[in-house]
Amino acid sequence: MNENNLNSISWNELTGKDVKTNDVEKLGEIKSLGPDFIEIESGHVSKSRYYIPKYYSKFYDGDDLYIDLSKKEVKEKFEREQPPLPNELETQEYIDRKTKMDKEFPQFVDGVPFMAKEPDIVLTLDPNKNEQLKIPWNEVVNKHVRSSDNVDIGDIEQVGNGYIVVREGVAKIRKYYIPTSFIENYDGSSFFVKSPSGLISPRFERTTEPSPEELRLLQEEKPKEVPKV
Repeated sequence: MNENNLNSISWNELTGKDVKTNDVEKLGEIKSLGPDFIEIESGHVSKSRYYIPKYYSKFYDGDDLYIDLSKKEVKEKFEREQPPLPNELETQEYIDRKTKMDKEFPQFVDGVPFMAKEPDIVLTLDPNKNEQLKIPWNEVVNKHVRSSDNVDIGDIEQVGNGYIVVREGVAKIRKYYIPTSFIENYDGSSFFVKSPSGLISPRFERTTEPSPEELRLLQEEKPKEVPKV
């Protein structure tokens, strides 16, 4: 993955596309787009209609638009028959969301970020039992990442072929390209990396995607298991 893979797709091109929530539930199909919201229709006989503010969108993967809300939140907040009035969108939560997205993705006003599909992340839980955990790549984005000494080092921004991109900071942003072989655990909300916080920046911080050779060298640096006494 490179920086060009995180460009954007025009809002107008999303009509007819499917929408999924952040708990990976299919919500419905985009019927129309207003200045501030997306109209989604679900069902065939008994239809439901949702008007979701645009800034709750996360990314488009070539097939589906992902929104940063659960299906339950959508049904509770945005299921209705008529589009919302402009003043209904002026909640503090939504203003903060809009400010955050505009800062991270200045192109958001014209289109939603495009993120190409990547391989799922596979974690080996118990090598002796061949026990593995397979996590769909789209469920990984925005999850927290913590070091081996339990320090929060940021959130996953992208998933590459064999690595994750972790973004830390708001004013001063750092990006860490961490091979998936360094991931030792996942508790449902955070991934744990087998590297102390003091070595995260020297080891993984960079401004461009690692080449296959650089990624191979990083993977070879993976710390060995320390025998338990």
